[in-house]
Amino acid sequence: MLVNQILIRTNNQFDDSGNAAYSEAEKISWIDSAQKDIATKLPVDNLQLLIAENLQDTVQSTTGSYLYPLPIDFLKPIEVDYKNIPCVVKKVSQRQTINRNMDYYAIESEPLAIIREGKVEVFPSSGEVLINGLKIIYIKMPVTLTNLNDILILGNDYGDAIYNYAIGQGYARDGQPEADKYLSLYIGELTKAIGGIK
Repeated sequence: MLVNQILIRTNNQFDDSGNAAYSEAEKISWIDSAQKDIATKLPVDNLQLLIAENLQDTVQSTTGSYLYPLPIDFLKPIEVDYKNIPCVVKKVSQRQTINRNMDYYAIESEPLAIIREGKVEVFPSSGEVLINGLKIIYIKMPVTLTNLNDILILGNDYGDAIYNYAIGQGYARDGQPEADKYLSLYIGELTKAIGGIK
């Protein structure tokens, strides 16, 4: 599905094919925000098209752990494997102090991966270097939409949700009461897709 397909519906709703009420760029930004919001809210099972994999060589470490960079398009983790062993994955906030135990005692057969501030810290980390020894499987952030012919990667499954979100944003910008209706329809589409947002 193309951005333009959603934009045509949006223009029809607002009677704004000439972009007098809202600029084309603004309407595209709402469509872009909708797709990113969907990727943030939905579970992995609903986001198969956004699954990506990143491989990195492991690095020698004498401190028992090592910080590896997350992929630039990283949104949320699915799995981290260290030397072909699945890690227990913990995500912490930027200001949260890292407690090495984290209610889990990491051992070589069950390493721990802590995700924070654009990096993943793996421990215990041995001194062995292994080519492609770290594998990060993750949900990637959808590519930013800027043009009419850009493809919505989630559009075929969530076109109505994206449309409702965009309409809601337009009404919200103008302080119109219809905003609540369309944003509720948007949430309803997502809830229906997964049987309830947790």
